[in-house]
Amino acid sequence: MKKQLSVILGTAMVCAALSGCSGSTETQTSENPSSQVAEEGQTEETEAAGGEVVELEMLLHKVEVTDIMNTMAEEFHKDYPNITVTVNCPGDTKTVLQSRAVANEMPDMVTFPYDNDFLIYATDGFFEDLSAEQFMKENITEETYLDNQIDGKNYFLPVLSNASGIYYNVDMFEEYGIEIPTTLDEFFEVCETFKENGIVALSCSDQETYVKCPGRQIDRIDF
Repeated sequence: MKKQLSVILGTAMVCAALSGCSGSTETQTSENPSSQVAEEGQTEETEAAGGEVVELEMLLHKVEVTDIMNTMAEEFHKDYPNITVTVNCPGDTKTVLQSRAVANEMPDMVTFPYDNDFLIYATDGFFEDLSAEQFMKENITEETYLDNQIDGKNYFLPVLSNASGIYYNVDMFEEYGIEIPTTLDEFFEVCETFKENGIVALSCSDQETYVKCPGRQIDRIDF
């Protein structure tokens, strides 16, 4: 049975060396003595380079960065010749991952947007707990580390963040004599004022999980 998936969003090459979830390639014995000597020599070179031969697969969800990730995999392989990372970008990561989860053929790594369709793999036990890994503490802030926990555990390494702005209707603020809020408490008071007057105070697109910023990040508004 294949080991659980170690999930990361980026700095993939660093994490790949730590995941060790793929099958290793063993040197087969050959009947030809000269071939056997050559294979033994290759084995010695591999061990000198850093250990057993390891092949890892990364399932990538962003087609536009495939070339970049392949370059990173090649550069990583130069530093760790015994480890080969194959980048697989099918174009529909969600569907592919669902099929592979059912077949118990999960990739070693996967990149994904912050979306419930992917986060559910953590709660369902498909993703490895990365909380204790050193790279988790070295590459992200403590705030990010804590904010991205699921039931107190970290199942992925976030590597980018998006900033969202709030547009407001100047005419409405003037009509109701409301000052532009400068604190979070004032912001909530403004929302209550609009609500009392039958006006929807705040709205956003919520078709995708990753854009539901007001519900998850409202306490981080920079006034």
